[in-house]
Amino acid sequence: MFMVTVENQGNTFWLKSTTWAFQKDRGDTFATKDDATAAIERAKQFMVPAIRRKVQIVEA
Repeated sequence: MFMVTVENQGNTFWLKSTTWAFQKDRGDTFATKDDATAAIERAKQFMVPAIRRKVQIVEA
């Protein structure tokens, strides 16, 4: 299982659909890295470039 995270100003956020969750258990989990990458592509339109550069796929 994989999750999409971003660390911004010392806080970690988890991708939930096209928004960011403040708690890990509220973030979406993905079966494969390809699924996580597809979710990032859907959410990119709502992210500023500085956040896009910080996005990471991590194991849940």
